[in-house]
Amino acid sequence: MHHESGRHARGSAYFRQALTLAERLGDPGSRTNAHHGLGETLLALGEAEQALTHHRTSLALARATGSRPDQARALAAAARCLHRLLRTDEADADRRAALAIYTELGRPEAEELADALRRGR
Repeated sequence: MHHESGRHARGSAYFRQALTLAERLGDPGSRTNAHHGLGETLLALGEAEQALTHHRTSLALARATGSRPDQARALAAAARCLHRLLRTDEADADRRAALAIYTELGRPEAEELADALRRGR
């Protein structure tokens, strides 16, 4: 467990650096990815509320750039955070929104999200 925690902490530091660089460069796509990666590592470290903040920022950036795949990815990630925080109604709403986008795009992630909604996860 300690090894995994250390690996996620290093990942968090990496994504913080990536975010700093992306902000300096003004690259919204890189900012979107850095917020997503930071959110994922924070969630793995048990910091669901902080992770949710980064996934919501990733979603806002994806909406601003019009990237539908990134919007779906951010919504699905936010749903995982919300589920961990026991905010199931919000989690399900984000999953349904991600599912709609993934279905529209013909992406295989749609099946996984549909399954998660059926299982209530």
